[in-house]
Amino acid sequence: MLALTWLMDGEVRSQERRWFIAPTYRQGKMIVLPLFREIARRIGAKLNESELTIHLKNGAEISIKGADNEDSLRGAGLDRVIMDEYAFMKPHVWEEIVLPMLATAQ
Repeated sequence: MLALTWLMDGEVRSQERRWFIAPTYRQGKMIVLPLFREIARRIGAKLNESELTIHLKNGAEISIKGADNEDSLRGAGLDRVIMDEYAFMKPHVWEEIVLPMLATAQ
């Protein structure tokens, strides 16, 4: 809950991208999706359950990802990220994939 509170904290700017990354996609879905449903309902946002993404009216996205599918983590840029249970992820997921995406967003 604390990690999601931080992920959602503050103004979510237009087109911003925030991710919650779990060791596996399945773990993320099992642990975070019920909380995403509640968050989306409370803030009046649209939740796409097949993509595990909350879409805000300003074009921002908050998504659940799994570190087990590294290619799904590659992309444009990230504004904020939570890496849950990082000790169970391959170290290069942070160093080679996530960190460079954070650097491009700022």
